[in-house]
Amino acid sequence: MVKITTGTAKILKRNSDNIVVRAYTATDVITLESNQIKVANSSGVELEVWTQATGYNNSNMTVHDSVTLPSGYAHGKFKYDGSSWAQDSNWIDHPGEPMGNVETAINDSATNLHAIGIRDTRVEAGQTLQIENEKVTIAAIVDIDNITISRGAASTTAASHAANSIIYKI
Repeated sequence: MVKITTGTAKILKRNSDNIVVRAYTATDVITLESNQIKVANSSGVELEVWTQATGYNNSNMTVHDSVTLPSGYAHGKFKYDGSSWAQDSNWIDHPGEPMGNVETAINDSATNLHAIGIRDTRVEAGQTLQIENEKVTIAAIVDIDNITISRGAASTTAASHAANSIIYKI
């Protein structure tokens, strides 16, 4: 089993919203059952099992064969209706390594970012971080849990961010 991101693939699509949750090589065998989904190679060796815990089964998933993946494909990023692709409007590209969470919500003009232990993640002044679709530049490290930021870096727009929003190092 090779989960692929380019070329022609066999895809596993969630019926409720047409989101493609995985793309596999054309030779892999995907079996949809009432309580699980099994993926095996062409020799029948089981490679992956999606159990009831995922909520995926033969009543809410569809397999499509010989589908050409769109440019920029990533698992969960695109919808496929059986003939055409569209990027999911809720998709957020995660550009780097998750390094923490916004501890206290901030509005679009706040310049102090509170994130527990942020200094321990080896951030430096001048480094760019990303929160949702906004990039910010670290202006100063105040203490172990707080940094001062410049908003809307790299031509992004300053935005409000809720507590628990993921902060990425980029």
